[in-house]
Amino acid sequence: MRLISVRHTKPLVEPGVCYGQLDLRLVDDPTAEIDTACDSVSSMIAGAPVRVVSSPLSRCTVLAGAVARACGVSEPVIDPDAIELSFGDWEGKRWSEIPSNLLQPWMDDWTRATAGSPGSGGESLPNLLVRVSRLIERWRYEPIVVLVTHAGVIRCLMHLLMQLSLEEAWGTHIEYGAVTEFL
Repeated sequence: MRLISVRHTKPLVEPGVCYGQLDLRLVDDPTAEIDTACDSVSSMIAGAPVRVVSSPLSRCTVLAGAVARACGVSEPVIDPDAIELSFGDWEGKRWSEIPSNLLQPWMDDWTRATAGSPGSGGESLPNLLVRVSRLIERWRYEPIVVLVTHAGVIRCLMHLLMQLSLEEAWGTHIEYGAVTEFL
């Protein structure tokens, strides 16, 4: 499988807000970012048949629809395993508003600890890695997959497919609309 990931375009959210699986709309005019991503993907696949897969969140499905059209695909396939890490009841809160007795233990052990208050539906990085592994396995027999997703999922792909350490993968900045190819 040739895998091309595309990070969603910029969501409408204030800096410093935890938003993981929160379904945010895009900035008022994401056209330039969408066009750039579509042009990049189109030139990479050069007319080859492709499967476009998307996270179910609207900040991804809008871009995935445009990428699908640019690639000659009728519509993207929505895959729930492509969704970002859940931060549970922290979502929608400013990072500075999350009680330090909850946030600090997670920050200290981010590769294993569960985000959010206990029982709030938050996930751990191992949970996300399991989901991303399932995603890879599900689509591995497709010749080319374009995955429109989130930075956390892309970093998991970097860890799993490029053998980057978790620290290296999480230290990688991924721009909104960034296109990354995994061979």
